[in-house]
Amino acid sequence: MPQKKAVTPWEKEFARLERRRRAYQARHARPPESRLDRALEDKVPPKLREALNSAFVKAFDLVFQRGTGLLERTFDAEAARQQFEIDQFAVQLKGDRSSLRVFSRRAGRTGALNLALSGAEGTLLGLLGIGLPDIPLFTGVLLKSLYQMAARYGYGWDTPAERYYLLLLVQGALSYGEELAACTALLDEFALTPCPPEDYDQGTQIRRTASLLADRLLVMKFVQGIPILGMAGGISDALCLERVQRYAGLNYHRRFHLDHRPDPRPFA
Repeated sequence: MPQKKAVTPWEKEFARLERRRRAYQARHARPPESRLDRALEDKVPPKLREALNSAFVKAFDLVFQRGTGLLERTFDAEAARQQFEIDQFAVQLKGDRSSLRVFSRRAGRTGALNLALSGAEGTLLGLLGIGLPDIPLFTGVLLKSLYQMAARYGYGWDTPAERYYLLLLVQGALSYGEELAACTALLDEFALTPCPPEDYDQGTQIRRTASLLADRLLVMKFVQGIPILGMAGGISDALCLERVQRYAGLNYHRRFHLDHRPDPRPFA
């Protein structure tokens, strides 16, 4: 009787990642019920959503056109790349589950610092009753967090293909149900063939992602524009960032597994 093939640490860890991704999708199968949203949706000025959407589009455009270099100065990208090479070498030597999880642990520690920064910045501006002017700052922290995560897993961020991946990560993180599943499928396709679809247009993808951000943060940004009370709205920045980081971490870690597994055959 032939012996059953032993399951490798890579296969075990990949199976764990797939379970976590399925759990994420199940948890976000439908939008949550929000009493605050229902109570305030009629009070939000009709033009606020349009202004919020426009602010996010301009913020993404600004960072991609002129701000990436500035964001890179706020963290040591080269040190992150060197650490990735050290961690990757450790995986090649040990090949155990502990060494495979180092990447997500490092990304998690970096993400925690960005969450603290986002929460403090949003709460302070909310205390002052500042809502829309917060958008460029929040977008900068959001993209910086994704840049750092990309570096932790050995990936770049400043090419059209990687920008597509970043925007799709944000879109998927803020989606529910079928739209979330569709974004996840596109991310999986990119992990196998890292290039955008033939009909991809960065401006269109920016508007799509900005629209979702505007929808998810609309009521909270309205609240954030009210002095003192706006502290509650400011916390929404950190909550949104935490969700993006969680979803991005799952997908970057999966992509890393596919790119660096010692056995080129597909995982079971």
